[in-house]
Amino acid sequence: MKDNGAVPAFVSLSQELAKLRQELLETADRTERRRVMQDISLLEAKIEIARKAG
Repeated sequence: MKDNGAVPAFVSLSQELAKLRQELLETADRTERRRVMQDISLLEAKIEIARKAG
């Protein structure tokens, strides 16, 4: 995977998680915050699965 410049799945997912956490900090709307928190939860589960698989 390193040979072709690809990164492990959990690395790219972790980068997306960081973006969502920043979005959560910047969002005041309750409905939008709830959506972002759900997205974060789902992404955390995907990261855990990717780590176990990789």
